[in-house]
Amino acid sequence: MPHDPHRWSIILVPGAWHVDFHCQPPIPFFKDAGYDIVPLPLAAAGDSNSTLEQNISKISQAITTRLERPHQRVAVIFHSASGFVGTEAVNRALASNPSATERVRIIYLASVLDWTPIVAHLAQGGFLRLDLDAGYFWCDDGYKLYEDMSREDARPFVEALTFQKVIDTPVLSSEAWRKCDLTHVATTKDKANPLEWQIKMAKDHGMRIAKMDTSHCPFISAPEYFVRTIDGVLREASTLAPIQ
Repeated sequence: MPHDPHRWSIILVPGAWHVDFHCQPPIPFFKDAGYDIVPLPLAAAGDSNSTLEQNISKISQAITTRLERPHQRVAVIFHSASGFVGTEAVNRALASNPSATERVRIIYLASVLDWTPIVAHLAQGGFLRLDLDAGYFWCDDGYKLYEDMSREDARPFVEALTFQKVIDTPVLSSEAWRKCDLTHVATTKDKANPLEWQIKMAKDHGMRIAKMDTSHCPFISAPEYFVRTIDGVLREASTLAPIQ
């Protein structure tokens, strides 16, 4: 069926340390393109009492709410560390509505499904600092996340980064997410999540690959380009069955 942006709700889940402010740059471009856009930061960003279950539930409830609308399609964009939690959230949302896989697209953006290697890489690269006594981790040099922006343009976003509560590691409860249409948008200038890691993850899980010539957070550093890329992903021919 012809692509109709008005039939899509896009849920944007940014990675660690990012709050609602960081989701704002692409919103006008999504709206101009006809999409319903929902910014949804991780519950653990800035909440010292956050739990794994709260993080999963926040995302799964947002997905479920939109799937309850007749004929609505949902694209969930999982950026960086949100990929692992978000994948389990999709499993939860599909548990009570398994046929909805035909209406869900998962778009991983510079994302991961295993936290261990990326945390070690970020710590070694000076991106993060762990405070295990307090149960938090901090971004020590936010400018490294936005290296394709000038320091002046990046400053408000760096200053808005918050602490991230350390939560338990998710356990995927099913393989339901694999039945959805899967794409990984890989960021080619990324120093936080190396491009080769992103490509390997996509190939390991049979995902389509789209590339953006940006650093780690293109929804902030290149919002118009980001929206064009996501729009292109959603317009691609796919195995989705027509919705009657």
